[in-house]
Amino acid sequence: MVGVPVLCPTRWCVVREQRDEFLIYNPRTDELHLISPLAHYLYLLCDGLRTVAEIQAMIDPRGSAAVPDLLAGLVTRGVPEPAGAAASGEDSP
Repeated sequence: MVGVPVLCPTRWCVVREQRDEFLIYNPRTDELHLISPLAHYLYLLCDGLRTVAEIQAMIDPRGSAAVPDLLAGLVTRGVPEPAGAAASGEDSP
């Protein structure tokens, strides 16, 4: 996550709670992603204000090492985006 220290949720993704996981639909890629409760919690923490390091510090130390990789995976799937992407026009169709 070097170079992308602050993330925010994308406006176009739809999140639905499933039994023990969360389903995210990204209409821009027409993909469904099933994510863990931890990944969903990280997604919720991507508010455009917190840095990746701040989010990592909020997680239990036993699982915090996985935070950058989980966030990078979510970004790759287009779920959160770098803060300011909408202002720079990157979210236009």
